[in-house]
Amino acid sequence: MTERRYGGRTADERRAERRVRLIDAGHELFGTNGYPASTIEGVCIEASLNARYFYEQFRHREELLRAVYSRQAWHVLDAVRVALESELDPRCRLEAGLSAFVEAMLMDERGTRIVYMEAVGVSPALEQERRRVNEEYVAVLSREAARLERLAFLPDEDLRAIAVALMGATDALVADWLAGERQRDSSWIVETLLTIFGPTLG
Repeated sequence: MTERRYGGRTADERRAERRVRLIDAGHELFGTNGYPASTIEGVCIEASLNARYFYEQFRHREELLRAVYSRQAWHVLDAVRVALESELDPRCRLEAGLSAFVEAMLMDERGTRIVYMEAVGVSPALEQERRRVNEEYVAVLSREAARLERLAFLPDEDLRAIAVALMGATDALVADWLAGERQRDSSWIVETLLTIFGPTLG
């Protein structure tokens, strides 16, 4: 039996569209007003949807925050992966990946705020998701570090430690930028990271 269509779209397509609209609305409100100040009613108004459609997709506001956070974090990681594949030289790959991360993360300050402020410390469940994302970033950085001649023969745990340190420094510089250091072009973050880690990376 053929599924009925309304406006040329199936029920699943309409549900998927409503989900995107709700996530977009969460991105806007959480990234501007902040998560604590944003209500389900406000999200629905922003998305131009009835509240019943919210509960069709999400059990509660935190579940929406998780979806908003995850979309932003994985979008940035996808940009990093694309940048890595554009280079062959290991050092150039790492620089391209760092540049892509900073550019993609800072492109929309709402997303930056959600990742670095609004999603932090909300609940154990959201912290677990943040940990999962961070582990994927560490894995990507560890693989790239292993390509570098100076680091190629290090044990996996040492490569991981370097990746964690590099990621921690990156996060600290991005958070500092978000807190008010905006008068300088964001490229200084990458330049600073390469200055710090240059002797280690070779």
